[in-house]
Formats: sequence, C-alpha cells, structure tokens
Amino acid sequence: MKRRWALLPLLLAATPSLFSQFGGEGEPGRQRQTLRPPEAKPVRLDDGRIQLGQCLYDPKRSEVSFPAEMNLAVGTLEVLIATPRGRIHEALLLSDASPYQVQLMLLLAGARNDVKAADGQVGQVIDVDVEWRGDDGILRREPVENFLSDTRRINRSPPRMGFHFTGSEVVEGVLQAEGAGNIALLYNRPDSVLNCADRDAVKDVIFGANPRRLKPGLGAGVRVILSLRPLK
Repeated sequence: MKRRWALLPLLLAATPSLFSQFGGEGEPGRQRQTLRPPEAKPVRLDDGRIQLGQCLYDPKRSEVSFPAEMNLAVGTLEVLIATPRGRIHEALLLSDASPYQVQLMLLLAGARNDVKAADGQVGQVIDVDVEWRGDDGILRREPVENFLSDTRRINRSPPRMGFHFTGSEVVEGVLQAEGAGNIALLYNRPDSVLNCADRDAVKDVIFGANPRRLKPGLGAGVRVILSLRPLK
C-alpha cells in the first residue's frame, strides 16, 4: 500500500503520453482537444483508500470507483460513460469524474494498457459494475451489461464482456478523452479511457438501453466500480 501511495505523485508529474498506447498528431479529421484536467491533490483516507477528485482507489479490493447517474433508459447507445462535455444524448451513464483522473487511478491500481488481453486486443480488460441503494435501503451491485440491450440477441442483455483499458490518445501532451468527455465507449475510439471488448466493437450501433430495467430510475445516483480482470 505504501508503494502505491508513493507512486501516485510520480504519476501525476509524469508526461501524459506515458499513460496511453496512442500518441502523436491525432486522428485525421477529428477535432483536437486542448482541455487540461482539473487540478486535484490526492488524499489518503483513514480507511486506506486514495481519493483524487471524484475518483476513489480501494487497494484492498483493487477497485476504482466514481459517482454517476443513470442518463438514458431507452434508445441507441454509443457511449457507456460520458462527462458533460461528451455525447450525453447517447450515453447510458453521466459522470462529472475527470477521464484523466480515472485513467490515472486505473494505472495506480495496476491496470495495464501495454499488453494484449486474452482476446488478442490491446489493453487489460476492466469489468464495470453499477452500484446503488434501493428503495429498501439495500445496496445492490450489478454488471453494467445488465443495463444494455444487444441488437444481435433480440435486444436481450449481452453477457459480461468488459472494456479494454486502452488509455486515451495523447496529442501534444493533452489527454484527448478529457475534452471529448469519454470515459468508456461501446465501440472503439482512441479518445476514450475504456473501449468495448465485444468482438463486434468496430461497429458503432450494437447496443441500446435496456427498457426493462426500471431500477435505478432515470437520473438516479449510482456508483461506477471498475475492477481489473486478471491477465492470462
């Protein structure tokens, strides 16, 4: 734990290009983002967790989490988690968490974006869960896939697929996900921290919101929990 805490200031001071498998001039035709991440100092809480902005890293569970709200209950989705700068009209979840800080905390947790996962794609697979407290006061936690419908499965929810930690593209020292507002996408782009691990993720219209999920309701506050899937 002490080694993790000591590593965080070094990561904060490091060049952002170290955080990504992408770098350089940016994809042709795509708007170059110039927004810098918000300034925040890491805080070590009494219970051992580390907080950076709205992100929490729990070393006991090896999990990174941040607050969000349910943003869409129906319609086609291309974005899993967007910030207010992102494409919220097609995002399942909306969060004020900084994509840069999410990426930083995943690195602190030991996530790798420089290795191939079991499916041959670059980036360790991250499982995404949604946690909320029900009307009965019980804390519930489910895979985010339960809130999606899959057009290839007669709109049933997809199985657990996870999301590759590719890390966002960096252009001229600027993490592009910050300005683009992308924390996690349901297809693949270089300006996102996490990209969909589904085999058909090269297509951008596979998933929609699951209209059968009534709880938590639209606008409800939830917590997004990211956990590292072991490398094979």
